Amino acid sequence: MITKNKLKTIIFFFLIIFFFLEFVYPKLFKFDVKIYRYWGDRPVSFFPNSNLRAISSNYDTKFKTNSLGFNDYEVNNEIDILILGDSFVEGIQIDRNYHFSEIIKKNFTNLKINKMGMSGYGNAQFFHNYIYFYEKYNPKIIIIIFASNDVTDNFCDINNKNCSSFENLLKIKSTKMLEDQIKILKINNRNLEYEFIDTKKNELKFFNYIIRHYISKFKAYYSIKDIKNKIFSKNNFEKAATNTNSLKQHHVHNLFLNKNYVLNYFYQINNLIYKTIVEKHKKKLLFVTVNKDLNENLNNVTKHTQDLIAEHMEKMKYDHLYLNPIMIENYKKYNELPNWDDDKHWNKFGHEIVGQAITDVLIQKNWLN
Repeated sequence: MITKNKLKTIIFFFLIIFFFLEFVYPKLFKFDVKIYRYWGDRPVSFFPNSNLRAISSNYDTKFKTNSLGFNDYEVNNEIDILILGDSFVEGIQIDRNYHFSEIIKKNFTNLKINKMGMSGYGNAQFFHNYIYFYEKYNPKIIIIIFASNDVTDNFCDINNKNCSSFENLLKIKSTKMLEDQIKILKINNRNLEYEFIDTKKNELKFFNYIIRHYISKFKAYYSIKDIKNKIFSKNNFEKAATNTNSLKQHHVHNLFLNKNYVLNYFYQINNLIYKTIVEKHKKKLLFVTVNKDLNENLNNVTKHTQDLIAEHMEKMKYDHLYLNPIMIENYKKYNELPNWDDDKHWNKFGHEIVGQAITDVLIQKNWLN
C-alpha cells in the first residue's frame, strides 16, 4: 500500500522530471519539433495551427502551420497561384519570408499565392491535393515542383506510410507487379480515369488524438522523442548505411530503363495531371524540375532521374522550367551555392533564384493578364 508520503515523493519525482524535460532539456539541446496530421481522405500534412521547428547543421527555423497543416499563411478565399510539391515547396529550411513563393509575391503584389508541399510527397500526392482543394480555392495557375525522389515516393499511401522498398520497385517487370505496389492512385490509361485508394483514418484513434491535441503542446513530449532518437541513432545510421550500400549495388540503368514501369508510372501521373488541369479545367500549368546539387554530391540515380524528368517534359511539350542551367549560371556569376550542404534543399539564395526564374516564365508566357 502506498502511503501519502510515498505518493508525495513519486509526484515530486515526476514533477522534477517534467520540469527538466519541459524547460531544461530544450535549453541544453536543439531538436526538431514536428508533428503530423494523418487525414485519411487527403495526404498527410503537419498538424494544423501548430508552432514547429526544423533544425540541421545549416539552419534552425521556427514556423507555424496554417489550418490546412502546411507551412504557409492562412488561405481564406480563392487564390491566383497554387504551388504543389514536396520538401522543396514545404520550405522549412529557411524563414518563410525568404521562400520562393514570397519572391513571386513581391513581383506581383496583387496576386494571392498559396503553397501545399510536404516532404515525402510524390506527384500522386500532388494530384490528390489538387483534386481535393481546386474547387474551394479555384486557382488560375498551378505550379508543380518536381524532385527525383518524387518518382519512388508515389509508392507510399497518402499518409507517407507503408512505402515500397527500393528493392521491391527494382523487381517490377510487369503491369500486374506495378499495380501490386500502388498504394494511392490507380490510373486507367485508356480513358484517363483514376481512383484514389483510401487510407484508414489514424487520427480517429484515441491515443493519437490525445497526443496531437494535448500532449504535443508540451516541449517535454519532443524532449522524450529526441532522447529516444539519440538512443537509437546508431541503429538508424547503420540502417541508412545498409540502404545506401544496397542502392550502390544497382547500376542506374537497372532502375531507369526506357520501359521501366516505375518511371513510366510517374509519367502517367503527369499526363493525368496535365489532362485534368489544362484540358479539362482550362487552367494554366507550369512544371518545374529542381536543379542538381552543384557540389556534385548527389548519387548517379538522383542526377540521372532529374535529367530524365526534364527531358520527358520537353518531349511532351509541357510548359516546363528546368532549374539546373539557371542555378549553374548564377553560381558561376556570384560564386555562391544555392543549396544547403547537409540536406541539399535550397537556401535563401536558391529561393531567390527560383522565385525570380518562375516570375520570368509567368511574364514571358503572359499568363497574368
